[in-house]
Amino acid sequence: MAFKVAYHMEGWRPDQLIYFQKHHERSFGDLDHCDPSKKNQNEVIHGGPTWAEDFIAEVEMMSVLNMKNEALALRKAGRPGPAKRVERAGPQDPWKASQKLGGVRSVVVSADEKFFRKAGLSDADIAELEGADFRDPVICRKVKELAVSYLDSEIPREHCLFMVWEMDEKTPHLHAYYACWNEKETKGKGRQRMLQPTDMLHFRNAEKAQTSV
Repeated sequence: MAFKVAYHMEGWRPDQLIYFQKHHERSFGDLDHCDPSKKNQNEVIHGGPTWAEDFIAEVEMMSVLNMKNEALALRKAGRPGPAKRVERAGPQDPWKASQKLGGVRSVVVSADEKFFRKAGLSDADIAELEGADFRDPVICRKVKELAVSYLDSEIPREHCLFMVWEMDEKTPHLHAYYACWNEKETKGKGRQRMLQPTDMLHFRNAEKAQTSV
């Protein structure tokens, strides 16, 4: 059996998200494949217009707090030297260095372009009707609903930074961005808030996620 669903997952550093914020606004990046006349068909499912900026600011704030909390914990433990070294080093990325993909995960859910076509249309018809919207609105709506429902069943919405259904490209698709904070407190570092993608079970194994989709 051939599955029609298309799924792609990637990892990002928080600072990279600003590109996606601007791209989804259609103000930056490669827009040659986007149809301006269909932009109003795009639908933001979750998140505000400054979602990436807000998250980047949150990450920067947590980096500073983590540094201050670690220095404070070291001083309480009678280790002023290491505390000073922590402060000199400055704020650090709030995710593990081993996490090469960064602290954020993105997914795209879609299907083959032909899956969205109105019944009876051939490749020849499409070529003849260049520029026309050949997609079946019922299929588009159903795929959107199923994609949103699936992701919400796999990843709690509280971890979602932004989700958008886009119709201004040849193939309709859903973009979603996720981040998960994990808070721990130890004597050596005090309270630390770290981005921990693997706390979202869906992202622990890319192969299993693909099979699940």
